[in-house]
Amino acid sequence: MNKFVLTAMTLMLALALCACGGGGNSGTTPAPRESTQAPAGEPAQEQEGRGDRIDDTIPAGADDVVMQGVFYYELAEMSGDYGSGLSPREGAGLVSDLLTDMGLYSDNGIPDGQCVFISLDELAVLDSAMGRECYIYSVGLGTAGGGLMGDDYQVIYRISVDYDGEKTAAVYDDFSGE
Repeated sequence: MNKFVLTAMTLMLALALCACGGGGNSGTTPAPRESTQAPAGEPAQEQEGRGDRIDDTIPAGADDVVMQGVFYYELAEMSGDYGSGLSPREGAGLVSDLLTDMGLYSDNGIPDGQCVFISLDELAVLDSAMGRECYIYSVGLGTAGGGLMGDDYQVIYRISVDYDGEKTAAVYDDFSGE
């Protein structure tokens, strides 16, 4: 009789787990997202960056996608604790926000077939930031196929980000010809 009760209870428990979605996700915690970054040169599958769907080619060596057609590279090796400051990737977000304010992403800003590369190049102490250390980023235009530093790559701005003090971005060098 005990075997019958034990078997019946096991069967009922198994059926209850199946009815709740297998017991893995009962609706209270979302399932973890799998990385969908495709190998370099291949189309990505629904990557998200700042709310945009990314379905174009990711250039070789890109560390992250800021938004559709805007790619982040970390050329200067940064390590350690940023404390209350911004990480290099968060600084790239400020660079992208500044580019938006400057109209680079508008209809007439980025030529067809090109994308924007934001690369962290160095740390520098700047007088304009009251002697604080700042991230220095290069902003370039090129094609996804050519990648960073490809034949069609052209730096248009160098932008400084005060990552610890004011947490602001400003144009450091302008090569855009405007």
